[in-house]
Amino acid sequence: MIQIGALTSSFMLARALSAPVFGWIGDRVRNRAALVRLGFACFVSLTVAVLYITEWEGVVAIMFAFGLASGLTWPTLQTIVAKETPDRYKAQVLSFYFMAGSFGAISSGFVLSYLLLYGYFEAFLLAIMLEVAALLTSVALPKSEMVAEEGRGEKLDLSLIKSATFLLLLIFLMGFLRGTLMEFYYVYIKEVHEISEAEAMFLVALSGALGLGFSYLLSFVADRKGDEVALKAIFAMAMVGSAMALVKGVIPLVVLSTVLLQTSTRGFMPISRSMAVKIVSDKPGTMIGLVNTMGNTGTVLSPLVAGYLYEQLSGEIIVFGVPITLSGSIFALCAACMAAFLLLLSAGFLESRTRI
Repeated sequence: MIQIGALTSSFMLARALSAPVFGWIGDRVRNRAALVRLGFACFVSLTVAVLYITEWEGVVAIMFAFGLASGLTWPTLQTIVAKETPDRYKAQVLSFYFMAGSFGAISSGFVLSYLLLYGYFEAFLLAIMLEVAALLTSVALPKSEMVAEEGRGEKLDLSLIKSATFLLLLIFLMGFLRGTLMEFYYVYIKEVHEISEAEAMFLVALSGALGLGFSYLLSFVADRKGDEVALKAIFAMAMVGSAMALVKGVIPLVVLSTVLLQTSTRGFMPISRSMAVKIVSDKPGTMIGLVNTMGNTGTVLSPLVAGYLYEQLSGEIIVFGVPITLSGSIFALCAACMAAFLLLLSAGFLESRTRI
């Protein structure tokens, strides 16, 4: 487990550190799409290199390199999608972007389980072929060149800096919540709510699929009614879902809680990227890079906090006749934070239609 943790940590560390740097570079080059092609070329080279690595230190190093390539490629691609899409469709198009990524991740699990029957080489060969296909396809991407606007960049509005900072805090919080829905959540719902492993996997998979569908509806609302309206709905769902996760042994509430949490975390990702390029429209790459860094940081930290609270707290308390588990204190923390940020959203801390 320590070795697996080292691999994950090396990848996430490299991605978190590199995303803002490459975003800053992307804001200063004339052809942002060239960075995406460079990223895919790195993926191809690194995947080939994996076949020749025999030492553990080399595996950790190659995962760090994959993290750097990821920090170069995906935030830059998100920036291109966000910048080249009109505001009236921006969140919806970004929603399709993340849905496509989720579908690819789900499909890869089925394909990998089949290919591993024949050996690892076949799996790596397919990965290389797909990366080459992505590299060739990326030739069609627009340059997404930054266009200087008269009077821009001369003065920073403190209210807009406040909005950008507040958005990054929201992203950290939602990344933190998203991290609790990974491996920790399987253990939590199995042991606390006493359901089988198969039932837990089915529940998470089903709620994830429903969350993808509902996330598009949230993006539609954001484009039609405004980002703040959609954000309030997202944080309300996350708050209620987190509170429901504390109720022990009531399976319908577990199902509804999981759907609400999956919908809110998945729905937030495209809207947050859409808002990022609206708030900081002359530095979109840098902002998208920071968005990815803050989200990844929250996702990495939350399982550590959740696991610690799970080990330290046990038992349950009765509140108005309802059994509340103490092992899920992480969800009480999330619910409280969601409530606080929902109040700040209602107070107008975020101005998505104005720009730095």
